Amino acid sequence: ADGDQVDHRGQDRMPRHIGVARIHDLYRARRNRRNISRCAADIDGDDEPELLGWVQGSSIRCAAVVDLATGSLEWYDAYPMDTAAVGQLDTDPALEIMVSHQSGTRVLDGSTHASQWSGASSTDNQIMVGNFIGDPDFQEFALAKVSGAVHVFASQPSIALAHVHPVGELTPLAVYDVNADGRDDLILESRSDNA
Repeated sequence: ADGDQVDHRGQDRMPRHIGVARIHDLYRARRNRRNISRCAADIDGDDEPELLGWVQGSSIRCAAVVDLATGSLEWYDAYPMDTAAVGQLDTDPALEIMVSHQSGTRVLDGSTHASQWSGASSTDNQIMVGNFIGDPDFQEFALAKVSGAVHVFASQPSIALAHVHPVGELTPLAVYDVNADGRDDLILESRSDNA
């Protein structure tokens, strides 16, 4: 790890700075299809782009936000994660950070990092963010279990389960409005990698 180390909840040592090599590792992990959805976006609403990724301690991996211009670690979560994503779920300028782990899924404000919602405990979830319901001002998020079902959560007026779609042995791959109806579609692939 680059830079200084800080104590993390008495159990782990986490990097305070993530260098270019570490950011490159995030993109390489995406190509290797790990369960972490990363993105470069203005996560905290300060008009400067950040990168959502993770930091790895000796025994846990936590969601992290890195300043895209400097590579400096701006924030990391105090809890372990398997999957993380960002999206605009409310009316403030900051995006929301969605973090999923076998102990549950949490939605955090991208600026204050305060918890806005928690629930939906499951393993093997991928978080997919899109406009699944059709309101152009707000996105929804889907917890897509590898082999099982997709649970779509509406963000307005408050975060709540909106739809459950059984998908069998299909794995979530991407989000895109395939049929141009103004609502995003969840693209799935079979175990043999055919979308």
